Amino acid sequence: MSDFDQFLRESLGPEQRDPDRRFVARVQAQVRLDAQLSARKRAIGRRLLRDLVGIAAIAAGFVVLAESPAVTELATHSPEILVAGLLVSFGFVVALFSNSGRPGPFAAD
Repeated sequence: MSDFDQFLRESLGPEQRDPDRRFVARVQAQVRLDAQLSARKRAIGRRLLRDLVGIAAIAAGFVVLAESPAVTELATHSPEILVAGLLVSFGFVVALFSNSGRPGPFAAD
């Protein structure tokens, strides 16, 4: 290696310094945040899939129930009772799915 190569290496190379601890801490914090975000995305996907399966099961139950001769007779004679029942069941379904996975108002901290 010539003197000129040595001169270039010393002149153009990075200077010796201690590691940047703040940068390392920021990168590690970002890695932790990315891992938390990924876990949260997976949890949201699982909850969405569970809710979709639940809604499909409830809808299938309503379809089977609607084909019943007793329900057909009730719908022809007094449809307001049937509509009230559907609204009440819809309210229960909304309450069930909106509160799943979250602590209630009286949950211990």
